[in-house]
Amino acid sequence: MTIQIVLYEETKELIFKCLENIKNFKILILDNSSNRKLREQILNKFKIQEYILLNKNLGYSKGHNYLSDKVNTKYLLILNADCQIDEKNIKNLIQSFKRYQDCGVISPTTFNDKSEQTYNGGVFFENENQNEITKISGDTCFQTVLGAAMLLEKKFFNEIGKFDENMFLFFSDYDLCKKIRKLNKSVIQTTSVKAFHIHGKSKVKNTLKRTYLREF
Repeated sequence: MTIQIVLYEETKELIFKCLENIKNFKILILDNSSNRKLREQILNKFKIQEYILLNKNLGYSKGHNYLSDKVNTKYLLILNADCQIDEKNIKNLIQSFKRYQDCGVISPTTFNDKSEQTYNGGVFFENENQNEITKISGDTCFQTVLGAAMLLEKKFFNEIGKFDENMFLFFSDYDLCKKIRKLNKSVIQTTSVKAFHIHGKSKVKNTLKRTYLREF
C-alpha cells in the first residue's frame, strides 16, 4: 500500500504528527504551496518515497491524481495531514476492505481530541444538506465519506476516472463516491478502524479565501 498526501500551507507540527504514525509505509507527498524549507525539514526526519514541488498549485483533485500515477502498489490511501491514523489501524483498514467483495472505498471512524466521534460518513447534499454525525455500531454503508482518509485499489481508482479535476479543492470526495455508487460498489465507514481528525485545520486557513474557493 502507498499513502499519498497533498499539502497546502499546513504547519510543520501538524504534518510531523501525521507522518510519525505512518513512517513505515510508502509515502508520496505533493506540496501545492511549494515550501522548500518544509520539504527539507520533512526529508531530514522521514523517509519519503517521493516529495514533489511543482511551483504551482494543482489543487486537491489534480494533486492526488498526479500522485496516484506514481503508485505501484495494489492499494492507495488518500490521506490529509490533519488526519492521524497509526500503523495498526491502517492494517485493519486493509483487512476491512478485503472483507467486502463489493467495497469501492473504505474509511475509518474519526474522533476529535476529546475522543468524541466526528463527521466522516453521510448522505449527498441533495438528500440532506447538513453534516449530522451518525452513530454507528458496526461497519456501515454511506452515500459518501470524507476524503480525509480513503482507501481504494489503485486499479479501481483509475477505472472510475480518479477525482474530477474541475473540482479544485472542495466536493471531490462527494463526486468520487457518486461514481463509485453508480457502479454498485459500496462506500463503507468501518468502526474497526479509528483515526484522529482535526476538521478544517489543514486547508486554507484564510476565511475569505476558503469561502471564495468553495463557492467558485
